[in-house]
Amino acid sequence: MTVRPGIILCIPGPWADRRELVLAIAKLDAGYLFAGQVLVQSGSDRAWTLEFEARDERMQKAFEFGGLGRIPADDLAAVAAHESVAYLISDEVGIKAADAIQRAAVTLLRAGGVGVKCELSGAAFGKARWIELAEHPSRTSLYLSYIFLVSGDGALFTCGMRTFDLPDAAVADEIDVQDAWELMGEFNIYNLLEAPTLNSGETFSLSPESPFYRLRHATYDWYAPDDYFHNPNGVWWLDPVWKE
Repeated sequence: MTVRPGIILCIPGPWADRRELVLAIAKLDAGYLFAGQVLVQSGSDRAWTLEFEARDERMQKAFEFGGLGRIPADDLAAVAAHESVAYLISDEVGIKAADAIQRAAVTLLRAGGVGVKCELSGAAFGKARWIELAEHPSRTSLYLSYIFLVSGDGALFTCGMRTFDLPDAAVADEIDVQDAWELMGEFNIYNLLEAPTLNSGETFSLSPESPFYRLRHATYDWYAPDDYFHNPNGVWWLDPVWKE
């Protein structure tokens, strides 16, 4: 797969060759056409690069890790048995681009794809779950589709907000994992919904009665700049106010 900016979705499937995928998409008659290395949405200006590659022996483990134990066994078995991989690539990032490519991926699933993995975060989904998220569009469902929670170096942090051209979020790992996921999720979704102008030193809280956290912007240095998981927009640290 070619390294490039933008949103990248990995979709393993049963296709023996590229021609089989072309025919499967055409047979759906769902408004998408695969020609050359481009998937085009009829009646719109939407188009994505679609790269077809051979079976990847690492795929099952990647889905097991990225699915956090939530992918059904039947879906994992289908991933393990995949014959080839389609990489759906958008040169754009942002909410509109994320929504459009999410729906385009549904077409590949209905053409035989067995799951979706987000290359900018590692988050992975079984077929039915991805379709469910795409068919109930909202900023929350987009967030759940693309973002992954990671731990390391004394922190819990999100990965994948570069999909929306926004910083990720991080907290010290002394916070309970579920509490951290809720806090960072609410903060990131607030950022998605409201597009506020945020500044270091401002505070954020889930409610007036909940703990307050002071914002601190920093570089996202857990991954190298050429890594898909790196976020060039940086990260918002949520530091507990009581620590000051």
